[in-house]
Amino acid sequence: MILIYNNVIQHGPVITTTLLMALIAVAVYLAWIRTPQLLLKSQGLFFANIWINYDRIKSMNLSEDGVLVIQLEQRNLLIRVRKLDDLEKIYLVMLENQ
Repeated sequence: MILIYNNVIQHGPVITTTLLMALIAVAVYLAWIRTPQLLLKSQGLFFANIWINYDRIKSMNLSEDGVLVIQLEQRNLLIRVRKLDDLEKIYLVMLENQ
């Protein structure tokens, strides 16, 4: 917003203001509107635009509050679901593919 304000006050190019507003719209979409989806495949899974092979998974833990914790080599992946029944489905599919 500061960059847009400076560009308008200093009578900068209109294309710069337009591109900055588009950048803000994309940032809002990526940060607040879009939710990550879990896509299970036969050799791995996609979550938050990251491909993870089943070989990289060290352990999986289910919590009672709707979170599936997948421990990878260097970090933990937290998957929150809206329906608790989906946790069991995800867990069973991942067990079948490992």
